[in-house]
Amino acid sequence: MIKRLAILSLFAALSVADAKAADEHGGFMMGGGIGMSKCPAFLNAMATARANGGVDHMNGLLHVGPYVMYVLGFATGYNMSTEGVYDIFKDYGDKAGFYALYAIEPWCQQNPNAVFASGLTVLAAKLKAASAK
Repeated sequence: MIKRLAILSLFAALSVADAKAADEHGGFMMGGGIGMSKCPAFLNAMATARANGGVDHMNGLLHVGPYVMYVLGFATGYNMSTEGVYDIFKDYGDKAGFYALYAIEPWCQQNPNAVFASGLTVLAAKLKAASAK
């Protein structure tokens, strides 16, 4: 019983520990999935979604849904691991996933060789800097 309690206590402590995984230059590995799609693919999905009723319409969401889910998953990880941040997308309200896509769109237009995840990381850094002012 004591051994189980010790293991449970250790697990609980590690579950809430602050995780910082960047290297000495602040860089970090970005996972795969839709986040690794190039900006032109993201921009095409946005244009297709708009042509099919909008990004938050069911027909449009078929094209951008994976990006929205990526944004929301990113937000959870960012909020969890960034000191002083409760909700990086708090100003976007209950449509944070959609508003983040709109905010990343111009960056992707200017950075066609970049991947979607990089645009999202840049957006989060801008929002964090703006909230510090």
